[in-house]
Formats: sequence, structure tokens, C-alpha cells
Amino acid sequence: MTDASESIRVLHVDDEPGFAAVAADCLQRESGRLAVETAEGTDEGITHLRDHRVDCIVSDYDMPGEDGIEFLERVRGVDPDLPFVLFTGKGSEEIASDAISAGVTEYLQKETGTGQYAVLANRIENAVEQYRTKHEIEASQKRLSLFIEQSPLGVLEYNEDFEIVRLNERGEEILGYAEAELQGHTWQKLVTEDSHEDVAAIADELANAEGGYHSVDENVRKDGETIVCEWHNRVVTDDDGEVVAVFSQFQDVTDRRNREERLRRTTARLEALFENSPDGINVHDAEGTIVDVNPQLCEQTGYGESELVGMKVWDVDARADPEGATGVWAGMSVGDRHETETRYRRADGTTFPVEVHVRRLSIDGEERFVAISRDITERRQREAERERVETSRREIHRITASADVDADARIERLLDVGRDTLGVANAHVAEVDCDANRHEVTVASGSGLAEAGAERALSETFCAATVETEGVLDVSATELPDDSDHRSGLEQWGIGYYVGAKLVVDGELFGTVCFVDRDPHERSLTEDERALVELLAQCVSHVIERAADRRERDAILDRVTDAVVAVDDGWYVQYANERGWAFLRGAGDAGEEAGGGAEHGNGTGDEVRGVCLWEALPEAAGTGFRAACLDAMSEQRPASFRGYYPPRERWLDVRAYPSETGVSVYIRDETTERRREEQIVERQRTIREIYEAISDADTPFERTVEHLIDIGRRVVGTEYGSLSRVEGEEYIFEVVRGGNEDGHEDEDGNEDGHEDEDGNEDGHEDEDGNEDGHEDEDGNGDGHEDEDGNEDGDGGIEPGGVVDLGATNCERTVRNRRSVVLADIAADAPELTDRAGYTEWGVSCYIGTPVIVEDSVYGTFCFYDTERREEPFSEWEVAVVDLMGKWIGYELRRRRTETRLRRQNERLEEFASVVSHDLRNPLGVAAGNLELAREECNSDRLDAVGDAIDRMETLIENLLALAREGEAVSEREPVDLAAAARRHWKRVETADARLVVDVDRRVGADPSRLAQLFENLFRNAVEHGGPEVTVRIGDLDGGFFVADDGPGVPEADRKRVFEAGYSDADGTGFGLAIVERIVAAHGWAVSVGVSETGGARFEITGIDEAVTADGGAERETDAGADAEGGSDTELDSSSDAGADDDPNAGSTL
Repeated sequence: MTDASESIRVLHVDDEPGFAAVAADCLQRESGRLAVETAEGTDEGITHLRDHRVDCIVSDYDMPGEDGIEFLERVRGVDPDLPFVLFTGKGSEEIASDAISAGVTEYLQKETGTGQYAVLANRIENAVEQYRTKHEIEASQKRLSLFIEQSPLGVLEYNEDFEIVRLNERGEEILGYAEAELQGHTWQKLVTEDSHEDVAAIADELANAEGGYHSVDENVRKDGETIVCEWHNRVVTDDDGEVVAVFSQFQDVTDRRNREERLRRTTARLEALFENSPDGINVHDAEGTIVDVNPQLCEQTGYGESELVGMKVWDVDARADPEGATGVWAGMSVGDRHETETRYRRADGTTFPVEVHVRRLSIDGEERFVAISRDITERRQREAERERVETSRREIHRITASADVDADARIERLLDVGRDTLGVANAHVAEVDCDANRHEVTVASGSGLAEAGAERALSETFCAATVETEGVLDVSATELPDDSDHRSGLEQWGIGYYVGAKLVVDGELFGTVCFVDRDPHERSLTEDERALVELLAQCVSHVIERAADRRERDAILDRVTDAVVAVDDGWYVQYANERGWAFLRGAGDAGEEAGGGAEHGNGTGDEVRGVCLWEALPEAAGTGFRAACLDAMSEQRPASFRGYYPPRERWLDVRAYPSETGVSVYIRDETTERRREEQIVERQRTIREIYEAISDADTPFERTVEHLIDIGRRVVGTEYGSLSRVEGEEYIFEVVRGGNEDGHEDEDGNEDGHEDEDGNEDGHEDEDGNEDGHEDEDGNGDGHEDEDGNEDGDGGIEPGGVVDLGATNCERTVRNRRSVVLADIAADAPELTDRAGYTEWGVSCYIGTPVIVEDSVYGTFCFYDTERREEPFSEWEVAVVDLMGKWIGYELRRRRTETRLRRQNERLEEFASVVSHDLRNPLGVAAGNLELAREECNSDRLDAVGDAIDRMETLIENLLALAREGEAVSEREPVDLAAAARRHWKRVETADARLVVDVDRRVGADPSRLAQLFENLFRNAVEHGGPEVTVRIGDLDGGFFVADDGPGVPEADRKRVFEAGYSDADGTGFGLAIVERIVAAHGWAVSVGVSETGGARFEITGIDEAVTADGGAERETDAGADAEGGSDTELDSSSDAGADDDPNAGSTL
């Protein structure tokens, strides 16, 4: 069988070389038989396998290129039977099933800590043992065949029925039979009749596997010769103990005398060995009586030879009982061996452990039992020591892997284990700095020889020697020579024993772990103890490294704005950052500035470590928060919950991420964001509502202001709001909302709280002529009837009410010309509390903005309430009030401007009427007299007079057109630009000019004014471009253009061409000015530039395409249109200039 101490060559294949190296160290530490080599990747593993002897492969599953199962297939191509252990961190039932199906020898999932390597080492050893055993069996079978064939002894093989199945050549020589002659026969063919009975008994014993392993019999050769053969029989049984084969080796031992002589010599040697054996030997009979002993047994037990001879075995064996012992001996055959461990009793009554080997022999024809006993006291001590160290080693691993205490506590526990195992009173961990010669104790355990925080020079400590020593430094005063450097150190510090090892953290020297005693120890460390100290150093280093990593991780997670809570698979909290601690404690909400501050006791996650999550959050039962956490744990996949969490009245975003050891929960409080979003939506609604109110041109100004006040009251949260006008020191309320002012029931559906009977569209019935829509019965002119006759309706705060400006808070707004914001007048502006606004009307909070019209304060737009505000007005509230106040100022200015423009237009109409009537009459008289003068005489001067009169008539027409075309277009019709352009081209004297129409657009316009626009642009092109000019009309994005190929307009003159009276030819200078007025009256824009041919190009933009009432664009037909219906049409001077008059055509110049 295989040798249990034989080394095992292991190849560990893993794509993470750091992990493979750690695993190799841990495996070799777990078993001294293991010699581990590593390979980074499967290709390197295959190369190593081909080049080196490998007893077992340990492989990761998840690796780049190919996984562990694919790698196994390649390994089987090299060695079909090689043990293969799949050692993976990516465990699942599916992977395990695939691995087993693929034929892995063992499947083991990676775990945290180093305890897993004991299991892995055991699996490797078992797999290799099975592998080797299998090969040994196969080799054994081959050897057996060779042995049978080449054995110098005769070999017979029997089956379960004791029929001969094989005989080797030597057997044929001894017995004289050929193998075929004996096959199928039993032993009876070979035994003399005198030996039948003995051999039959032996066969029975062999059949029952109870004996018959050795015998000397008389046998008969084929030629009849009788010979004496010595037989050695071995029985092969199945798992049920049934005999399946018997192998017998035999030889001819006829020459007994030679053999007896040899036996006597051998006996003499055995007697010498008996006397001089280091083990105790006694010979006793089947009744347990000792008949002979050797000197060593006497020494072991303290008895003399004469005392021991005659004693019973159970007198010496403290654990033996007569019945049990004799039963064992009775079951033994000659040559059988029995092994046991027991305790021998000395003459002084003490006992000691022994290992006893008992063998049944036939000595001088008598059955005797030889018992060889070996004192195993030292071995038991070594085993106890090894078990004690092994127990400590397991405890070290358990402490290192535990997460329920902090790093210093774990290190202190590790030091306690080391002290107990080594039998010393003190232990400590020190951090050292070789460059600074500094030594500081960080953790101490024991009787106080060293205390945490103590500092001294490194050179004054044994740690200086420890950091220079590879492995463990073991110093005892009893083992040091007098001149040793260490002896002086021991004497200086008053210690008699020191053991130390280096601590390496993240590849750098950190310090030392030391075990110290004041008393010297009599022995050095055993190998097991030395290995334990090395393990302690590694584990302490690991704990320190993990603590540093954790501090770094905690620092990162504490900066995370989410609450973070990590639980194990039993839902016990293992970690919580500051916000997570606050959330669990209920002191604050995730993501808020609630946890961890002075207000909450400077808590840390360690205070909730070990607490059950659901005990800390009992209110989470039945919530989506708990459901997400449970789902992540049970399904082993990320889960989330985002919604309202009723127990805290908060909106939470919860994400739970599972791992092999538990779940990490990230909790973000979205309440502020949700409220901010709701606030944004509300603000957008407010802005939209304001926009809709001010953009409705059909609503009267007062109604719009009322709507704005209602919006403002809702936004700022006050009961009242008003628009007031200031005239000198008088403060006049124009629009007031609040109280019951906006609580009337309408019967006319105009939503203003008034019933209209006068049809004036303002919701008021006027019978008093005060223009405010109210009928006054009290005669105070404010539209309200007062029952108390004080003419102010409610202490002055009524529409039309007039109070002294100095009595109001608005006085400050007016004087400062900026907004005034007072959440609590009594606290924010106590100087205003003696005014009527506070004393009589009870106004306790106020926000108002000045209404500026043409750089003067018109009045104020303000909101107020009789209750003070608990919170200041927000920037948003102030901005809304300012925005509405500014619009009111702009609207009032626009109304003033409209009034001025209306008056100017009226004066302009009056002027046009004067020009039309008072100038044309004298011109008519002059024109008549000119005709009479021409009848009486013929003079060139009369032609000049006629030209002057014609020019004056043209100027009058242009002035009238200029005056009228500036009025805004109130009614529009859909007009086809192409048809209109062609039609009005015929109205102009164009000589040989040509019109190209490339436009397909319909616009909403006043047809007569559009006609004037076209004719003026056509006439301008002909006048400046000459009689053969080409005019082109084309589409633009949002408009059209009119271009010619004439000389164009100089860039310096392009800004002046639309000024009235400007002309660079023999014209009036009003044509393009009228074009600009027509464009403006439609709300369009006109500009002049350069055409593609270098001429003038007029662009009219800002036009919306017009459609008819039924949704289809209105079309016009024209006799001059292209026969194929195309829009690109050319007209020249040959076109019919006498077409039917267009009723929409404008005047011509």
C-alpha cells in the first residue's frame, strides 16, 4: 500500500497569482506532505503538467479563456486518471453538477478564512491516496502474475470452492504435474491419506478466514513420491468477508534436519534479541501466566524477574480483564498477531502507557504468547502537545475569522491563546520604526510586563533582534552561554524567556509579536510550537491589515451620502456607516444630516454591530423595504424598492445587494428631492398660469390683475392682495382681493362674482357712470355700499378707497422704489407698528413691490395678512410678486402708449383730411385754369405748370397713403401670393420688364394693402432697374422676396430707403416708406439686400401661411398662369394691361 508519509506534488491553477500563492502556503502549512506549485492560467498549467510529475491538480473554475471544466478535459488528454479538484469561489448547484458530470475528483467551494485549507488538504490527500492505491492494485496484479510465474516457490491458486485454477512452473517442478492436469481438482489430489484430516481442517479454517495460514504437510507427486512441503496460505475475501480465492506458496522441505539446525541457530539469535531488546517482552501461556520476561520489562515495571514470572498478565496490564484477555488469545492461531494500547502498572502502583504486540507461537511444542510492550509515554506526550497546539491553531483561525469584535480585541484574544499554549505570562504586539529607532506597544496581554502605548527605543528591546531574524526568535536564559549578547539583554530587562516573530502588513515590516516570561524555560520551542508562533504572527498581521482596510473602507462609506448597512445571513448587522447607524437608531433618515453628530451622541456603526436588523426596524414589517431585502437574500440577486416608506413618512430608494455571507443595503432618502420636484411642478404651473393670464388679450386689465392677485395670494399664502395707485401723498386702492371680495356666486358665468345686465363685458352693471362697473347707493364713488357710512368699505382697504400713504407699509415700497418683504412686521420692522396698517387693519405680514411706469412709481402691487408668518417669505415668493408687479407696470405703460398713439392717429387722420380737402381744392382750381390757359395760348411754361400740378397730386396721394397704411391690419383674408403678384404686375407701367413668379404660398393679409405693396415694389424696380429689368418673386422660410437685376441699393443707403421722402431718382420718396408701413401693419418685417444678379432684393418675413375656414388653403386662378399649373411663371410688358379692374387693387403711383 501507499506510504502515508510520501510527499504529494500539487499543481494549483488560478488566474489570480496572489490567491494561488496564499493558498499554496496555507496548504503546505496544513500538511507537510504537500508540495504545491502554482500556475497562472490553464496554458501554463498544461505546460507544467507535461514537464513535471504532478500527483493532483487544484483548479479555479472562472478563468479567462476557458473555465475549470474545459481545463479538466485538456488535463484528461494528458493523464486520464490524475486527481482533479475544482476549487472555486463561483459556487452553484449547476456548476457542481457540471463538474461532477465532467469527472472531477473533488468539488470544493472557496470560503473566507484559512480554515478551508484543512478541508482542501484532506481532500487532496484522500484523492491521491485513492489514485495511488488504484495504480498500486493494478501494479500489484501485474507483480502477482510475475511473482507467481517467477517465484522460486511453488504457487497454487484456488477458487472459492478450493478448486485449483493456477500452478506456476516451480510448482510443476515440485509436484511433477502440469498446470492443466491439476486445474479443476482439489487439494485432495496432492495430499497423502494420512494428511487428509489435517489438511481438511486447514481448508475449513481458510474457508472461514479463521486460520490455516501456515502448515507443513505430506504431499504426493505425480510419480507417487511422497514429499514434505511447507505451505503459506493467504485468503482473498470480498467486502462481505466471503472467500473468493486462496493463494498458497509452497516448497519442498524434506530435508528437515538442515532446516531444524537453521531453526536452532535462529532461536539462539532470537534469545539474544529477547534479552537485549529495548522493549519489554513477556512470554505467557493461554491462561495468562507469565513464564518468562526480559530485563527491559523488569526495568519498565520495577519488578524483579522472579516477581514477574508466575504473575498473571492482568496483574501487570491495568486495563486487562481475565475473561476478555483469554478470549482474545483463544481466537488467535499460531503466527497470528494482536496489537493494543494499554497501561502497565509499576511495582509502586503508578501506571504508564504501552503499545503491546502479542503473537501466538509454538515454542518447544507448547503454545505460547509473546507480548512485546513499548513504553509510549514520550509519544503520548508528543501527541498531547501536538493536539494542544492543534486546538490552539483552530482557535487562532476562529478568532481571526470572527467579525464580532474589533481588531484590538481580536489581537488580544490571539495573544491569550499564544500565552496559554506557550505557558508564558506576558504577550504584546509592538509597532516598530527601524529608521526612527522607535518601538511602541499597541496591544498587550498578561500580567503587565508591557502596557499598550508604552514607547522606547527599538535598540533597547529584543524586538530589534526579532526584526533581523528570519522566522521565530526563541531565547531562554537556561540555554544561553555566558557570553551571549542575549544574556545581557535578559538580565537588563529582568526576563528569563522570550519568543518573537516579525509582523508584515501589506508587504512591509509593521512590528513584532512577542511572548515573554520573567522565569526561564527549561526547553526550546517544539516544531509545532514554532509553527504556531509563525501562524500567530501571520494572523495578527492579517487582523492589522484587515483593520486598516476596514478603516479605509469605513472612511469611504462614511463619505457616501447613502445610509449603508451590511448584515450576515442571519440578518445580524455587521457594519453600518454613520448614516446607516442613524437610520437604524431612528435618530435620522437616510441621506439627511441626522446621524452621527453631537445631537445624536456621536454614534458609530459598532454600536449596532450584532443587532438583528428586523429587531432594530420592527416597523419595517410588511413594507417594500423589507420585501426587497428578503428577496435579495433568498434569491441571491440584487433587489430594490423605491417609494414611500410610511413608518418614517419618507420617500426612500433602497437597493439590496447579496453576497455569500449576507446582504449589503444602501438606503437613499429622496424626500427632499421629491418635495423639490413637486415644488418645481407647482412653480411651473404658477408660471404657466401667470403666462396664460397675461397673454389673454381679450380679458380686461382689471380682471387680469384680479387673477394675478389670486395667484399671488395662493403662492405667498396671504389672505389679501391689492394693486394701488399713488398720487402725491394719497394711496388709492384700485384692485383688492381677499376676504369675501372673491366669494360671490355668478349668474352670468363670467367668473368674476358679478352679474352683468349692461352688456359691457366687464361683469358689472353701471348705473352711476363711475366707469368701475359698480352701482353705488352710498354715493362714495367706490362702487360699494357701506353700512357704516365711513366711505372706506372696510377701514379703507376697498377698491376706490383712499388713505394717507404714510399710514401704509407701501409707503416704504414707494419711497425706496424696491420690494419690501416683512414676514413679521412687529419683529422685522417695529417702527411700522404705529401706522394704521398695523393698528387699525391688523396687517401683520407684508410683501410688496413698486409698480414702475415710465421710470415713475405708479403705485404698489402687494400682499398682506392679519397673521404673521412663521417662516420668512422665500426667494420664489418674492420673485413671483416682482414678476407680476413688473408686468402690471409694462401693461400700464402699454396702455398709456396706446392712448398716445390713438390720439396721434386721430391727429394724423385730421391732417390727412385737411390735406385731402384743403389742398386738393386749390389744386383743382389751378388744374382747371391751366386747361383754360392752354386753350387760349400755347406755351412751354404751361407744360411745366402741368407737371408741377401732377407732382403735387402724386405727393398728396402718397401722403394720404402713408398716413393710412400705418394703421394695424384688423381683418385678413387668405391671399395667393403668386396670383396676386401676377395680377398687380399688370397694374404697373412696366415697359419691356419681365416678372418671374416662383412662389407657392398663401398668406393672411389685407388684399388691398398687399396690392399696394406689390405695385410699389414693382414700380421701384422699373424706375431704378430700367425698362428691361427682370423682377423675380420667390419663397423664403416664413415669407417671400422680391428681387431684380437692376443696379441694386448701395450698402450705405439701405437703412434709409424706407424713410419717407428719401429718393435717389425722380420720385416722391414715399413708395418704399409705404411698403415698410404696410409690412409693419401686418406684423411682418422687411429688409433690403443684394439679389443673385447684383440687384435689389426685398425680403418680407414673419408671415404665417393662411388657410380657409374649412382647413384648405384658398386658391386663386389667373389667366396668365403656366399652362401646366406650375408656379414658376414669367410675365412681360405684352401681358394684357387692360384686364378687369381688381376690386382689391390699391392706388398706383
